[in-house]
Amino acid sequence: MFTEEFKRWLHRFHQHQLPLFGELSDIGLYMDQVVSETNRYTKLITGVEVTKSMVNSYVKQGLVTRPEKKRYGQIQLAQIILVSLLKTLYSLDIVHQYLSAMSAELSWQEAYDLWVTAFDERVAEKSGQSHPTAQASPAVAELIKLTTAALINQRISEALVQAMTDSTEISDK
Repeated sequence: MFTEEFKRWLHRFHQHQLPLFGELSDIGLYMDQVVSETNRYTKLITGVEVTKSMVNSYVKQGLVTRPEKKRYGQIQLAQIILVSLLKTLYSLDIVHQYLSAMSAELSWQEAYDLWVTAFDERVAEKSGQSHPTAQASPAVAELIKLTTAALINQRISEALVQAMTDSTEISDK
């Protein structure tokens, strides 16, 4: 039923982990570096590459704090990663509300690490592994749990549909 290509992709997806806040570059990154780092972490998950204009747009819309002297720090990189992932599910207005709700309760480091931990836990559940759960308020924890599950299910189902479409096209020839 599954093509070998889809099985390989699914294996890579299950092995992929997002970096925790402390694992993000702590030196100021220029735009090209930010785009490269973001794509390294998010492209497999979203299937979409982040561009310079997207990052500039996120900053202008207040989704990402302004860089200092054209250099982006850990907080901005974490924000860009989260925006890149969340925008596959929500409009940017909802992403802004989502991030505001999380950052009102937690520091950016705590919010990012909580989200990444929840995401990695959902991926581990899908692959048959399990990890301990991080703690937050019930509302934030549920929001993150639902969002990470939706993102994972959306991406896996898109890849499966693509694999099925590719195998159908091949068999039709």
